[in-house]
Amino acid sequence: MKAHGGRKHSKFSASGAERWVECPGSVHLSEGLPDKDSVWSKEGTRAHEVLEQVLGAAMKSGSGRFAGSIKLKDPVPPEMMSHAVSAANFLLTMWETTPGAELLVETRIHLDFIHPEMFGTFDGAVIEHFDTLHVFDYKYGAGHAVSPKRNLQMIFYGMGLAAKHNWNFKTVRLWIIQPRIKGYDGPTYWEIPMFELLEYVDFFKRAVERVVKKPKEFNEGSWCHWCKAKSICPLKRETKNIKAKALFGVFEGETDGKEEKEIGKEETFGEEKGRKENGKAQAETFRRSGRGTADIRRAFGSNGSYRSGRNGR
Repeated sequence: MKAHGGRKHSKFSASGAERWVECPGSVHLSEGLPDKDSVWSKEGTRAHEVLEQVLGAAMKSGSGRFAGSIKLKDPVPPEMMSHAVSAANFLLTMWETTPGAELLVETRIHLDFIHPEMFGTFDGAVIEHFDTLHVFDYKYGAGHAVSPKRNLQMIFYGMGLAAKHNWNFKTVRLWIIQPRIKGYDGPTYWEIPMFELLEYVDFFKRAVERVVKKPKEFNEGSWCHWCKAKSICPLKRETKNIKAKALFGVFEGETDGKEEKEIGKEETFGEEKGRKENGKAQAETFRRSGRGTADIRRAFGSNGSYRSGRNGR
């Protein structure tokens, strides 16, 4: 089993599908940038590895449910193990109760019929040949509920797996298992008929063509959150400048008429000190007025990124 964190990344990835579909410029801007691990990404990677090992152990034993124990290299929090067992048993039960079904775990699919650098790895699938294809994605995040409806990552997986089986299905069910989300009441799915899934082939082809033909087209939205290039994005920089001008009246790097007249004039030590003290006093007045940090966060987001008013897909 290859470690999740050590896998090769796709230029047109499943997890980044919404980003590169909506913002073609992000693909070229992100190339060569390192992946930054966080506590949350490491936790998610570990949770997926545990689920894979639990499913593997159950399949190896021939059991329709996991009820035993497995030896893991590193200690696993009880909550993580409990969620992995619950998710695994959901897949195993569906597999066992569906005559003739096939169960796949952590399987890579290629969409080279769209682009050679388009591939991804799904968490699990239960295949009812000539009937229903079930594709599962395990989400361990607790902050934002992920919907399976028109979820481009899940559609990507469904297309790749359906194509591998010559599209011989009536329908595809795209499942999200996100046990730590508030109010979680079991896995949810979105069902799409095969003829509609096939329409997404042209949809993704057009999106890839946009990336190739419009490498400098950028669009903001919810997809920016996970973009590696957001700190160097020209559109986000421009947006921040516009917001800064709206708040403070001057662009970054711009000068007003008075400042232009002062260019080239040297300040004495006393003049510089007086200017800085006056600036501090103005900043303190601004802060006490109640407009300070709170407004900046609303304009730029608490993490420094601009909060666009545009809704995601």
